[in-house]
Amino acid sequence: MRFFTLLAALTLTVPAYAELTKSQVERWVASLEPVQHWIEENQDKVNKQDLMKPGKGGMSDMFDNALTELEKAGIADDFESVVKKQGYDSSEAWADDSGEITLAYLATTMEGKIPSRAAIEKQLSQVDASPLPAAQKNMMRNMLEGTLSMISEVENVPAGDKALIQPYIKKIEQQFGHAH
Repeated sequence: MRFFTLLAALTLTVPAYAELTKSQVERWVASLEPVQHWIEENQDKVNKQDLMKPGKGGMSDMFDNALTELEKAGIADDFESVVKKQGYDSSEAWADDSGEITLAYLATTMEGKIPSRAAIEKQLSQVDASPLPAAQKNMMRNMLEGTLSMISEVENVPAGDKALIQPYIKKIEQQFGHAH
């Protein structure tokens, strides 16, 4: 599965900071192809499940964890050189933009399809009451709490960010691997 498909499929978020700018979105969209190419070339060096660990902290934590995994695999400097060629000061700056822009993308494409907070909270209660092993409960709890966080974050994406991302949806979806 392609890296960005995983990002879109994981219902995690990044805290909204400042509103996005057109140049920020354009630079990030332009970086998608070279980053995707690098990921495909290096996919055998990192376990994708370790790379894209879901958690309570949302999308920013997921990107931070991914950078940590690249460091552990000894390929973080190589990745940083790729994003620097795209105009970023660091991998962390690229990850910050990735989180914010992916959140705006999710908010735009999920409009009207956001899961019910009550349904997710009910699932959390069911997990807590289940006879599952503690480790499995914890994993499921983290995933569901991430989803709750995502719902809150998606609901709070500024309208300006959603409008700004609109012209780039098709190109982003092409990189995500599921253009319509």
